[in-house]
Amino acid sequence: MRRSISIAAVLLVGLLAPIPPASANDEASIERFFGHYVGRTISEKDRGKEERDQEITITPGKKNGFTVEWTTIIPRADGSTSEKSRKINFWPSKRQHIYSAGERPNYFGGWVPLDPMKGEPYVWAHVKDTKMSVYFMHVLDDGTYEMQRYDRDLTAEGMLVNFTRSRGGQPIMSIKGVLERRKETPPTRRAFPERSGDGILRANEIRANGRAHAMTQFEDLIYEEAAGVATVTVNRPDRLNAYRMGTYQEVIEALLTAGWNQDIGVIVLQGAGPRAFGIGGDNADKKDQRRGRGTIGVPVELLHAAIRDVPKPVIAKVRGYAIGGGNVICTLCDLTIAAENAIFGQVGPKMGSVDPGFGTAYLARVVGEKKAREMWYLCRRYSAHEAMAMGLVNAVVPDDELDDEVARWCAEILERSPTAIAIAKASFNADSEALRGTSRLGFQAVSLYYDTDEAKEGGNAMREKRAPDFFAARRGG
Repeated sequence: MRRSISIAAVLLVGLLAPIPPASANDEASIERFFGHYVGRTISEKDRGKEERDQEITITPGKKNGFTVEWTTIIPRADGSTSEKSRKINFWPSKRQHIYSAGERPNYFGGWVPLDPMKGEPYVWAHVKDTKMSVYFMHVLDDGTYEMQRYDRDLTAEGMLVNFTRSRGGQPIMSIKGVLERRKETPPTRRAFPERSGDGILRANEIRANGRAHAMTQFEDLIYEEAAGVATVTVNRPDRLNAYRMGTYQEVIEALLTAGWNQDIGVIVLQGAGPRAFGIGGDNADKKDQRRGRGTIGVPVELLHAAIRDVPKPVIAKVRGYAIGGGNVICTLCDLTIAAENAIFGQVGPKMGSVDPGFGTAYLARVVGEKKAREMWYLCRRYSAHEAMAMGLVNAVVPDDELDDEVARWCAEILERSPTAIAIAKASFNADSEALRGTSRLGFQAVSLYYDTDEAKEGGNAMREKRAPDFFAARRGG
């Protein structure tokens, strides 16, 4: 019995023992690589040689590790370009000079390796002296393997890059080039917005201060990161920041980008300009002609899931109208802070639409059954102070103080434990998680409803500038 306990104790100690930190030599080797590198490489494969631009950024990571980010821009025959980016976090393994890799975030913001048995690459790095090698191993469907190796050798001016790709031991592709080390590091903001002549913010207007190190060039929004806060701005002020089909996907991508970034502690969602936070779907998109992702042709349920699933607080920063789908987003956000000019409300039954899940059932949990039914049945509008009184809003401030107020809330959140907040958010969501299934079921019904004359009547009446007659449309004439 004592022997069993002793063995168990030894095993437990072994399991709980921390991974030894990288040696001083390893740390010194890694530090040599920290920097930003830019240049041109030559790709050689079966169809010939191909030039491509490449950027590599290597920065310190957590637990004596490091992060490698690289972007490759490949020219196309039609004159356009294709851009591919990747980011991998590395930390020391128990073997000298060898580093484990994490590419998938877990719920608490940590990074874990991919699973090669699911067709994903197994990644590791070897760093010694002035050479860093990163390996990708893919297990193919036929049981064979593909190996990719990225060698980066430091020089006095920068870095030599040598990439090889082989399948079953046979080389199929290589890339070579020389990158120059730059003194400046790429900005952390995903886009640097400027105003066009029409006064509308454009995410693709980049200040001439070096290339914006962006994962994506968004068309309908601006994504910024600064001091632990990610700000997602829906940038369609001329349409009261209504969501068209592409807007949904861009906001989802921005939320997930921020939500799984370990350097981000809070996400702010807002609309561009003073007139509107957002008014839901764009009426220019006819409901029965939407053919994208999502049960109703736009990924509404995926947007709702992104707000709830990211392990960071999402703050709705509201100026102007938060109507329809905009009101639902405010309901779903962890916190809502409004300017005094904010206006909330629902318009679904006036337009031939309804949110059958979180926008109704979860709203009832937030503001109470009676008030939620009032909002949906009567489609009235409510001031910011009325919204705060019913529990939809956390704070109301004068319009010119909204930025400072939201910044104060973000600063307080950033002083708290991000893991504790992630656990708290998951616990809050668990209580209402069953509504996700209700929402999916409801959107199936809404999808069928959108094909009816009754559902089309609201949009038709607006375009024809007349009052809708839903009962007549329901009767068929």
